Amino acid sequence: MMTRNTFAGIGGLFALLILLLLGTTQNTMAQTWQWGKRGGDKFNGNNPAHDAVIDMATDKNSNVYLVAEIEGGDGTGDIDGHPLAHYGDKDIVVASFTCNGSYRWSKVIGGAGGDSPTSIKTDSIGHVYVVVRASPRTPIYFDTDTTQPATSNKIVSLIQYDTSGNFKWLRQPASDTAGPYSDGLQRGYDLYVAGNGDAYWFTLLTPGLVGGETWVVPQIQPYILKYNAQGAMTDHIALPMQTDGVSFDAVGMTRSKSGKFIISGSHNPYTSTKQLVVGGVTVNHSTVLLCISPLGTLLWQKENVFYSASNRMWSRPQIDNQGNVYYAGDAQKGDIFNGYTFANSYSPNDGSTMPYIAKCDSNGNHLWTTVAGTEATNSRNFLALKNSNEVWMSGVSNSSHWDATHYLESVTNTGTRAYAARFSSTGIILGLDSILGTGSNQFLTYCNAVDPKGNLYIGGEFGDNLHVGPDNLNNVGGTTDFFVAKFGYPCYCTTQPTASFNSVATGKTLKFTYTGTTTNIDSVVWSWGDGQQQTVKSGYTTPLSHTYTGGGSYTACANVYGSCGSSSYCKQTALGVSGISAFKDVSIYPNPATTYFTVEGASGATISLSNAVGQVVKNFSLTTDKEVLDISDLAAGVYVLQLTDKEGNRGVMQLLKE
Repeated sequence: MMTRNTFAGIGGLFALLILLLLGTTQNTMAQTWQWGKRGGDKFNGNNPAHDAVIDMATDKNSNVYLVAEIEGGDGTGDIDGHPLAHYGDKDIVVASFTCNGSYRWSKVIGGAGGDSPTSIKTDSIGHVYVVVRASPRTPIYFDTDTTQPATSNKIVSLIQYDTSGNFKWLRQPASDTAGPYSDGLQRGYDLYVAGNGDAYWFTLLTPGLVGGETWVVPQIQPYILKYNAQGAMTDHIALPMQTDGVSFDAVGMTRSKSGKFIISGSHNPYTSTKQLVVGGVTVNHSTVLLCISPLGTLLWQKENVFYSASNRMWSRPQIDNQGNVYYAGDAQKGDIFNGYTFANSYSPNDGSTMPYIAKCDSNGNHLWTTVAGTEATNSRNFLALKNSNEVWMSGVSNSSHWDATHYLESVTNTGTRAYAARFSSTGIILGLDSILGTGSNQFLTYCNAVDPKGNLYIGGEFGDNLHVGPDNLNNVGGTTDFFVAKFGYPCYCTTQPTASFNSVATGKTLKFTYTGTTTNIDSVVWSWGDGQQQTVKSGYTTPLSHTYTGGGSYTACANVYGSCGSSSYCKQTALGVSGISAFKDVSIYPNPATTYFTVEGASGATISLSNAVGQVVKNFSLTTDKEVLDISDLAAGVYVLQLTDKEGNRGVMQLLKE
């Protein structure tokens, strides 16, 4: 079974086939499950007790931070053997481990009622930021650092610690005049923190004078609140949204270098009488992806076609250095999102939800979607960028088939598997590894994070027991305990390998010369972009040649593996094509071009230009029969030009910019 990819099936006019690598579900390279840690409280017999890690972050020293909830405990809880305080029905745990799994510190936040965390982030100057939602009308203990009195109706809080766990400040933006039953309308959604400590907090506030500030919220309104590293509020951005905080959930937010906010979420219009409204238009579907300007203007919006609780977007979106957006979720066969129609290629008649990962450009234009065929329900898929060429995805699955060599099938009576999947920036799966519990194991993941060394950390909840590399984790009581697991490389590694290569085209043959790291590596795996690949174990710099069967656009990748990491480098080349033969009446000149090039005979078509690694760098819409297109801002080099006419037919050619 081949990976589903939006670039496939264009009938010879456009052959962007990039089938990669590895070879088995269990990765035989240097990456392994390094360690796992558990935590939780013992069940007190009152309610089903779920303990779970809700969000994670890492710092520049590769320490990992988690925020978890512990529920229904008896006060004898611990994290990796270190005791946890107990305040009420549901409490919040903030904790940190080193890269090698050593416990560093922990905090417990809570009151007599149900308290829950939302997100955790770090900056580059030594701070940790935590968003929590506490129960109303009860004293709230922020560990031993500070206490909120029972008379306060402030529900959502932003807390800053230093990376050693020392409390720095607490901010609660709800109105000082918030009523005793306004807690359902106070929401602290997701948080983005810049390297300098500027924190952008997506919130829902009730009317009134904001606590500690001089501005008034006129109505129930979502805002992005900006705080600096010292805790001073420096801006508040009203969002073009209306919601009561009930129907809009699984909300994730991130921010681009240009200041745009990307918000993802799941929407249930049947949970409340007040539906979600964005830009003045009611949202009627279950999956939402939004782009909002730095000033709070809606730039673009995407919704799916179905409404079903099974179609959800759990993950916080991710943005790369070019402003492209990665998003992930679960979808049913036949649903459509951002122009892509989901099909279950593994089990065409099965209606189970399928995990997917997708990418669009900064304007919301769909670039690709990769989906796993399934025969069982999948849920809760999360993303984290590893570097400019790779993205991690984690989740749980009973059955997911990404391609012929990357798939999961759970063994009978072993429950679901948590997995770590690595994808290229073009949507090709590079590796898939999993961990498995035993017995009637309830097993969910809720978050992940990547450290500067490229290690992946995942967190969630498990029942019974869980095996993570050398560690056996056992549930000490209640329905589930929480866990954190590391997948990657030993902490002593300081230098990761770097992949790179040069290529020279002669007709339909490409000669490749590897120019990347050659010491302390065990293999270089080449993917030629036409479904063929080759593994090299020695003589890495010896030139290799590969002949393609037809013209078109191909992306070749070199993937290097060593004891301290892996790296991928991809390069796109158009072969055997000097013009777009599929469109005989279309003229494109001059080629080479310097500042401008002209297109004649293609009114109504669109053109995209991609660089050597397959990234779209320019898009044009043609409205007349003769268009002069400006490329003065592009660097000199070879670009792949794709033309799509009004009927959707496509062709490619190579354009040289001098």
